[in-house]
Amino acid sequence: MEAQRDAVKDLPLLMQRLVQAIELAESCTKAAKILDDDDFGFMTLNFLRKQMVHAGSLLLLIPRIDTILIARTMFDGLCQLLWASQYPAERGRQWRAFSCVHDWRQMQAELVAGREVDENDRIRIENALSEFGELFLKRGAKAAISPDPYIKYWRDETRLSTMASAVGGKERYDDMYALGTC
Repeated sequence: MEAQRDAVKDLPLLMQRLVQAIELAESCTKAAKILDDDDFGFMTLNFLRKQMVHAGSLLLLIPRIDTILIARTMFDGLCQLLWASQYPAERGRQWRAFSCVHDWRQMQAELVAGREVDENDRIRIENALSEFGELFLKRGAKAAISPDPYIKYWRDETRLSTMASAVGGKERYDDMYALGTC
């Protein structure tokens, strides 16, 4: 109970530091240039921008209990990025290439909803799938019966807990997921 009171007491300072971190990240990303073939650089910049959005959400949610959900999402993103950094060229490309599967799924949802898909978008998505789709095909019986032939995540079946362990964050991962949300 004493630790909780100390944490609440420290909230204003922590929120101030979070605002400063967001401002620093914004200044760093404004002029950031990524080379077309730098998949890991592209991934890193996108993850940073997403962390900035999440940090803004934390500021809005504090001190509500749902804050932990955003904090977990941020931690998960950090683990994925650190895990990808172990093999930056390979995993960065895998993350970036998976966007074709994501785009295909969005296109399928639009079609199922009876909405029109822009022809240029359809061609772009189909071309990307021709180039990268095979990397993300499900294996075995699941693929044969599924209307969606692609794996669920860019990281395939690698679990977030496995990523956390691989980057030295297993204890923090366990702590984050031991916390309740109610």
